[in-house]
Amino acid sequence: MEATPLVVNGILYMVQGDEVVALDAVTGRKFWTFTYEVPPESNAYLMVVKGLAISGNTLFWPTYDGHLIAIDATSGRAIWNKTMFDWREGLQYNVAPLIIKNMVVLGTADNERGRIVG
Repeated sequence: MEATPLVVNGILYMVQGDEVVALDAVTGRKFWTFTYEVPPESNAYLMVVKGLAISGNTLFWPTYDGHLIAIDATSGRAIWNKTMFDWREGLQYNVAPLIIKNMVVLGTADNERGRIVG
């Protein structure tokens, strides 16, 4: 686990592998779990996810395989799921997103396979 949890109004949001969870920050009681199945073949080495961002009531999760998913922080349901790049090109997300005003800022990195050009 390499992600830093977010705590907002007593709720702890955390991501690990292929799921996001919302917990009571004091008791540890689970409110919800959101699971997105990352294709196993996209996992170059270890499925490392560095974190989430939150704006208002929306969590933003950049998945290992190049999706950006907006999740309702109250219900744990997906609002939308967009493919940002094709992991087959040798890219991955390995940073937490940054919210600046109404933008989600993310950068890609080469994975252990390296960037495939051509």
